[in-house]
Amino acid sequence: LLCIISALLAIQTTLAVEGFDISIFSGEVPKSDYECMKKEGMEFSITEAWNGGHTLNRHFATNIINAKEAGIKYNDIYIFACNGCSGNGSPAAIAAAVRAALPKGFSGMAWIDVEPCSGCWKSHSENLEYVSNLVKYFRTAGFHVGVYSSLGSWAAVTGSESATTEEIKSAQCWYAHYDDKRSFSDSAFYRFGGFTKPSIKQYAENGKACGLTYDKDWYP
Repeated sequence: LLCIISALLAIQTTLAVEGFDISIFSGEVPKSDYECMKKEGMEFSITEAWNGGHTLNRHFATNIINAKEAGIKYNDIYIFACNGCSGNGSPAAIAAAVRAALPKGFSGMAWIDVEPCSGCWKSHSENLEYVSNLVKYFRTAGFHVGVYSSLGSWAAVTGSESATTEEIKSAQCWYAHYDDKRSFSDSAFYRFGGFTKPSIKQYAENGKACGLTYDKDWYP
């Protein structure tokens, strides 16, 4: 029995996929840094394509190209847009701007980042509608769409852990819980927004390697 358990754990470890996400403030990341991250065992990256008052990240497309050429298999983007941030515009306009800037052949996910920040958001009901419309219009623009948040962040922005819409519930879930565990066993921490099954976990922050500062992500 112990041999069987050990074998199953070994298989699970082998199948688990390690990745990382970087923000707009990472700037343009050279291919050599991604090659280094590949050697660190990273198989996917998630790059911020849009950031609040900073709007479009002019380096995100280059970063995706560099990551792919370095051998990182899966490359997604995330979008932090907020209805109280200057220069954000409508969800439809943001989706169109990101779509127009994509590198050729992009097939990754677009994750809508939902978290509080000072002066970024309006009322809870307006915020929920805005997030729902972001999901809607990124989907309309041809993206596979998910939502990134945490239990506390979701409630802070939308007013309740259970606040959701049909549009939001139909998206995938990438959640943050910094317990340093590569596991979805912490189900209490991803049951927000109507989600019941996550796709990715951000299990630690402030990773540092290869000249980058990043968050650590995982999926089984």
